Amino acid sequence: MRRVLRLHVIVFGLCALAPAVGERVSAQEAPADPAIGLVLSGGGAKGFAHLGVLKVLEEYRVPVHYIAGTSMGSIMGGLYASGLSTQEIEETLGEVDWVSLFDDQLPREELDYNRKDDDFRYLFDLGVGFRVRGGIVIPTGLLAGIQVEGLLRENTIHVTGVDDFDDFPIPFRAVAADIEHGESYVLERGDLARSIRASMSIPGAFAPVEIDGRLLVDGGITDNMPVDLIRSLGADVVIAVDVSEPLRSREQLENVFGVVGQLTGMLTRLNVEAQIPRADILLDPELGELSGGDFTKFAELVAIGEAEARSHEAELRRYSVSEAEYAAYRERYRYRPDLQGRVDFVDVQGNERVDRRMIDARIRLEPGDPFDPAVIRENVTRVYGMGAFRSVAWDVERRGEELGVVIRVVEKPEGPNYAKFGMVLDDAGTFDGRMNLTLTQLNRRGAELRNDFQFGAIVGFATEFYQPLDYAGTFFVAPSIAVRNEDQDVFDDDGDKVAVYEVDRRVGRFDVGYNIGRHGELRLGVLRGKIDAHVGVGAADLSDFDATAAGFRVALNLDRLDDSSFPERGYLTWVSYFMSREGMGADDGYDKLTLNSAVFWTRNRWTWTTALLMGSALGSDIPAYDQHTLGGYLSLAGLQDDQLRGQYAGRARLGGYYRLATLPRFVGEGLFLGAFLETGQAWDRSDEIFEDLIWSLSGFLGIDTFLGPFTMAYGVASSGQDEFYVSLGRNF
Repeated sequence: MRRVLRLHVIVFGLCALAPAVGERVSAQEAPADPAIGLVLSGGGAKGFAHLGVLKVLEEYRVPVHYIAGTSMGSIMGGLYASGLSTQEIEETLGEVDWVSLFDDQLPREELDYNRKDDDFRYLFDLGVGFRVRGGIVIPTGLLAGIQVEGLLRENTIHVTGVDDFDDFPIPFRAVAADIEHGESYVLERGDLARSIRASMSIPGAFAPVEIDGRLLVDGGITDNMPVDLIRSLGADVVIAVDVSEPLRSREQLENVFGVVGQLTGMLTRLNVEAQIPRADILLDPELGELSGGDFTKFAELVAIGEAEARSHEAELRRYSVSEAEYAAYRERYRYRPDLQGRVDFVDVQGNERVDRRMIDARIRLEPGDPFDPAVIRENVTRVYGMGAFRSVAWDVERRGEELGVVIRVVEKPEGPNYAKFGMVLDDAGTFDGRMNLTLTQLNRRGAELRNDFQFGAIVGFATEFYQPLDYAGTFFVAPSIAVRNEDQDVFDDDGDKVAVYEVDRRVGRFDVGYNIGRHGELRLGVLRGKIDAHVGVGAADLSDFDATAAGFRVALNLDRLDDSSFPERGYLTWVSYFMSREGMGADDGYDKLTLNSAVFWTRNRWTWTTALLMGSALGSDIPAYDQHTLGGYLSLAGLQDDQLRGQYAGRARLGGYYRLATLPRFVGEGLFLGAFLETGQAWDRSDEIFEDLIWSLSGFLGIDTFLGPFTMAYGVASSGQDEFYVSLGRNF
């Protein structure tokens, strides 16, 4: 009995669209030289077995004259029909990271810096948009299928300019479903990669694909085994390969996923059972407990397909031809146009809200450049890294004698305004909720209005108008205002809390900035603000205070981390320098320099990290409300948050963590176990630096969930203190 798919919604959908088989029928009488049609069903990863069948058909010298496929069957069938050999398909698909393929997220290093910065404040993005007069907008699918379409695109370049699928080496049809009209739709012309992408577009998992004015999804719900279709093309003999799953038994309907999957399977059961009896040869691979989600079992599934085809050797060899005839057939059915030329034009299509000049500024492919898929892919990555598009795809187009690249963008349907959410929960029971509402594409250069709301232990609001000065977004200005209310603890030398101040901050700032590629930014600005503090809890002799802050600020941020929660490679550096000046209206004149940097590297399952924090008053006197602070998890664990305070501060950290497990994508990323050794201190005078260092050792168990990193940690300090930490939403 085949096992039920229980994991990721995408893989779950792929399997659900592949139902049970019917009874095998004996081969019909065929002409002496029959036209043979091959039908390949959908079935998720089990569709890799189709490749094994194709390999055996080649071995037995069985010519295939027509191919029709649905979902995964359309991938295998389309690549083979377009002229790729089984060896080429096996080499290509066998090296694919299928888990990453079903993920629209670019590697974090490839995102624009302002999109990376959101990671440290807004832990999860539900893909929700809002419109002033349209309410909440939710996308039509979890994924746009960018990675999948990119893979298909690069492996179908050789049929560029072939609009009619009948002109392929082997005539081909892909089956999709028109989700608007509830009917099957046969794709027989146009762009092969996009047609295959439509045929495998699981409803709810992948966004539908619009072709010929129709909104198309996975064809399995209407015709998962298109035998009648291939006969209509002229096939005299039909070989059908079924890799679908049967309906679930009562015992397997034990949860909501099983029930929903059963409903989806019921949509396709009747259409499959109606088609299978019309096939001449039915191949039904013995897949045992393998499921449509076993994308890592590529080689095993291919071998199972081979075994099933060999078990039908007598039936298949009935249609074998001589070696000479088969060699002529293969030579005739190969298609290799010469694309080793230069790009004659570069075009962009699909943008409406985003100014074309903003896109052009990120494309570094010019007419006259060599045609190189790797270079094209880099350009597409830069465009997608803007964060404005639901998908970015490319194809090659012939216009007369010219060969060019067309980059097709699909703007986010939930845009141009977006909502993000986040939270922080720590061991002290404090909770901070966060929400961001960002209005984008406010003018031709892509201005944004970013509105941040914080509630809980910290209550605040901040708004920033981010205005790029050029279409590439290299230079920008960013005026902002922020209001914040929070409690700040005050400790004595023994680490005992002696007071709690309620602090109100109101700050206005104007920055001029420079984006350092996708990896960082430099800001120079002026600020002016007001800080009011009064004693909430503490001795009666403690005094309230208020102060005016004003001065110049320089900040350099560099971010090359691959992940903001549990990085495995890269570095992060934040440097800031604030010059408070009485001449600008400040009550206190002082200088404050802060550097915080961390580096991560991974070997096998171990990730190692070293980090350094340095804070200096540069010989000035920083007022108490703005001094450097240390204490808390990842900042001398064992101490309480911000327990140490001074004019100077330093902290060094060395440690690592081990990936215990990789989690399903709908749960999170991974489970980690790690430890850190830290040393540091805060000082009031520069000549005290390196004196009275405190050492701390901490261990943690962390889970990278879709809500953010959840961590349980215990730290002990050489000062005799220890703390247990529980947090959701803290990052490195």
